[in-house]
Amino acid sequence: MQEQQLIEIEAEVRAILESVGLQWILESVDSSLASGLSIEKGITIRQRRRYTHSGYREEEFAEIIQPGSHERPQRIVATDEPFSQQERISFLLAALRRAVSELPALQEETFKNLHQTGDSDTAVQSIRFLPDENSSSSGPPALSDLQEPDAIQLRIDALHLLEALAEEVNA
Repeated sequence: MQEQQLIEIEAEVRAILESVGLQWILESVDSSLASGLSIEKGITIRQRRRYTHSGYREEEFAEIIQPGSHERPQRIVATDEPFSQQERISFLLAALRRAVSELPALQEETFKNLHQTGDSDTAVQSIRFLPDENSSSSGPPALSDLQEPDAIQLRIDALHLLEALAEEVNA
């Protein structure tokens, strides 16, 4: 896909998530994307002679060793690079896929663990995941909302759509 198409797809997915109250997914994705992709690069230190008004001078400079080069790096440096547009969309779709498929299971498992206290007076009746205090989003839906038959079918349909979109983006 071309870069402009990828930008448009990301904008559309973001608009859809905001319109259905899933800003909490966007906030999580944006905080992860902001740090960039951490990579290590090998460098070698080279020397060169430069002529200045006072004569020749020896200088050292760092040169990045290109991937596939047979030269051994003298130092390794860590750097952050921004994600490509394709990586941004893949990251966003993966987060959305996890929210659609894994969140209900996580909520259900948490509910079961909290409900097994054995004490009927302190048994958990419901559970709700809330966003951070500084967040403007409403957070994930309640477990009871996710267990409705229509919600289950909607999640299955959404997963199929996300898989098809991911294949298209990665093609």
